[in-house]
Amino acid sequence: MMLKYFVLVIVLFIGVKLYARPMQPIAPLSDSGKVMSADTLAQFPGGKDSLVSFIGRNLVYPEMERSNGITGRVVVSFVVDKDGSIENIKVVKSVEKGLDEAAVDCVKKMPKWIPGKYLGENIPNLMSLPFNFKIN
Repeated sequence: MMLKYFVLVIVLFIGVKLYARPMQPIAPLSDSGKVMSADTLAQFPGGKDSLVSFIGRNLVYPEMERSNGITGRVVVSFVVDKDGSIENIKVVKSVEKGLDEAAVDCVKKMPKWIPGKYLGENIPNLMSLPFNFKIN
């Protein structure tokens, strides 16, 4: 009896191997329906160096938090839409309200990004950025 089941499993396995056709890859979606991975991720215009420069010029350390010695890393997520615009800005790792707001304000000031691509089409792309607040 066990031999019959074993042979049946082998036959089914070989049949699946012979007749299965490869599937097109499907990009994973978030709960909101936004694509979370891509062939090419969204990019800040000018690349990473330009992004670092932009953050350096536009991130404002709130005076109250600075004078009270509040430091830390705020992580902000956002979606770069098909046209490169930024939407759905959220703080995913909070430090303190003032620092969180400063990080969100910096993201709101950003120009349109170069959108991500999947199978040659522009797609929404979920991104996240860390903002480090340190007192030197």
